[in-house]
Amino acid sequence: MVNLKDILDTDTILKEKYRIENLDNSIITLELVISQKCNLQCKHCYFGDKLPSKSPLSRDEWINIIENAIQNGIKHFHFSGKEPLLNNDLFSVLSYIAKQKNKYSLFYGIVSNGISVEKHIYEKLLSTNLDYIEFSVEGTKDINDFIRGNNHFEKLVTKLDSLLPNDKISTSTTLSEINKDYFLDLLDILIEKKMTKIFAAPLHFVGSAIQNSLNIISPIDLLNIIENSIKKITQLKSTNQEIDLKFCISDFYTEYLINNEHFMSEKLKLYLEYGKPIYWNINGHIVEIALQFVDIPFLRQLIITDDGYILSDADDINKRNYYELSLDNVKKCNFCEIMKLRKKYISNYFTNFLF
Repeated sequence: MVNLKDILDTDTILKEKYRIENLDNSIITLELVISQKCNLQCKHCYFGDKLPSKSPLSRDEWINIIENAIQNGIKHFHFSGKEPLLNNDLFSVLSYIAKQKNKYSLFYGIVSNGISVEKHIYEKLLSTNLDYIEFSVEGTKDINDFIRGNNHFEKLVTKLDSLLPNDKISTSTTLSEINKDYFLDLLDILIEKKMTKIFAAPLHFVGSAIQNSLNIISPIDLLNIIENSIKKITQLKSTNQEIDLKFCISDFYTEYLINNEHFMSEKLKLYLEYGKPIYWNINGHIVEIALQFVDIPFLRQLIITDDGYILSDADDINKRNYYELSLDNVKKCNFCEIMKLRKKYISNYFTNFLF
């Protein structure tokens, strides 16, 4: 737990507190864990060995959640799970959002392992007017298949060649000790496959990662990957393919980044003092850092489990008592009540944990 007084001066703390207290609901991502089924057994899955719930939400309940969330100002809907495409209601729910998209300026998409995304499924997804389809890949063939199994790499790469247009496809990689030395090679492959939106984030040591002893990446190794990725992007020849490479860094790394000198120090200082985003524009290619300065539960995301509990982090799903960590359950309260509970929680969190 980061105590802001240990790493920041009072003025910076007050600026951050003011900024957070004045954010509106449009900054919230509503993650809908629409499926607890999967066709892979990834070694780092945050679900761990959790069994599917006995009372999953119905199609109508998912649509009711989304309708109420829209009325409360939420605009970003992210469909996840173990594998969201294994829920037969997914397309019906996506079609409902599509009807509301233009009126409310909605943004939505799914994350998938890609196994189920054949050409006709891809076209069906595109017909729902979603904004992105995020495929998970963990490295080059051997290391990816060690983590994900089932000859996943070849299946996914083959699909990347066939799924056109690919402007809505992005990839995400979970960085750990086991695949840290393979990310730059993976980056080469993804660029060759004309991927333009590439995300990476450090592993959280939860769920299957604990069971399989997958260790988190160190701050130094993470910084090396980012710095070397910038160098690689700098060396790219001029092309119409403009790459957006984004690293999402959790609060676990914040104290190290603030208290040690490194290539990001000046940009980090400007971020802390003035809120300036951390990024590099390299001949039209963007490398950006999404830094979770401090982890305030329920601030920027709400997770709805497939049985209706409202969590602050998808990682909590692996816990046996995850329902005790919930704000409440959508089967028992409406979304307006949920937002009131969220605001009260955040206010108490500032008072009790950060100061």
